Amino acid sequence: MMAQEMFEENKVLESQIESLKSLITDLDDFLRECNPQSDEDDRRIGELQERIRNVDEDEDEEEVCEECRYILEDCECED
Repeated sequence: MMAQEMFEENKVLESQIESLKSLITDLDDFLRECNPQSDEDDRRIGELQERIRNVDEDEDEEEVCEECRYILEDCECED
């Protein structure tokens, strides 16, 4: 059951991360409207956005055993 609880907790955390990313995007849009920016600011923002995209791409969904719900690497079920 511990693996299932971790799996569920992971889903909640992923949802919270997505909410934070949305908030960051909204805040970025708001700040752009309030403050004129230089080319350097635009470059830095672009780098930050690229890092956020890279985090999304790097996230791997681990395969989970259907029987015991452990990650397949840690599964103790017989093949």
